[in-house]
Amino acid sequence: MRTPWLLTLTLVLGCASTVGPDLSGTFAVAANLGEPFTLKVGQRARIDDADLAVRFVEVVGDSRCPSNALILCVWEGDGAILVEIAPLGGGDARADTLHTTLDPKWVLMGTVLLELLQVDPYPTDFTPIPLDAYEATFTVRMVR
Repeated sequence: MRTPWLLTLTLVLGCASTVGPDLSGTFAVAANLGEPFTLKVGQRARIDDADLAVRFVEVVGDSRCPSNALILCVWEGDGAILVEIAPLGGGDARADTLHTTLDPKWVLMGTVLLELLQVDPYPTDFTPIPLDAYEATFTVRMVR
């Protein structure tokens, strides 16, 4: 009886986890509050105005309907990516999956909101997109 409960707890906690921040390496982008910025998979941005580091960890899934599809798609599909946000000065990081169509499209850390604006390239056919070709565009803003 314990196994299903532990499995459920693991799945729930795994969807939004707090992990040690990966602040090693350099930042690909220095962004400002309210200004869109773009990251490739594995790249990190620093947002000094918000004392925040953002990392595009991986593409979780891409079921978006291809723009040149010869079939009629039942729905537009969804692009899902894993992001990590952490304070620049160190401390706990937060990893979350953000979506292009489904929710959540944003994550809140304190009074800082990170929003996924788009994932590129948009599929044109059913050919898989190489992971290193993906780019995600975000914006960061302060909320009360």
